[in-house]
Amino acid sequence: MALTHDSQYNQYYYGISASEARRSGMKQYSPSDSLAFSMDLSAYYQVNKNWYLTSSVKATELGGTIRESDMVGSGVSTLFVAGAGYNF
Repeated sequence: MALTHDSQYNQYYYGISASEARRSGMKQYSPSDSLAFSMDLSAYYQVNKNWYLTSSVKATELGGTIRESDMVGSGVSTLFVAGAGYNF
């Protein structure tokens, strides 16, 4: 899946203003628009009539303009979720 974010979105989440740069020691940064790619895999397992297990993993390769921010430690973001449920 391809994700696009405009500069306003990127500034809010990944930008570093002059005052933030002074306080944090990071360099000031104003990102432009970006394109990111993600892929996810989900699983569902019915244990018995009532109980089930579910899990999902998602990897997102962040856009180049986002990766340049000091706020980002890696160009890839990963998310893992696991859960169990009960059907009444």
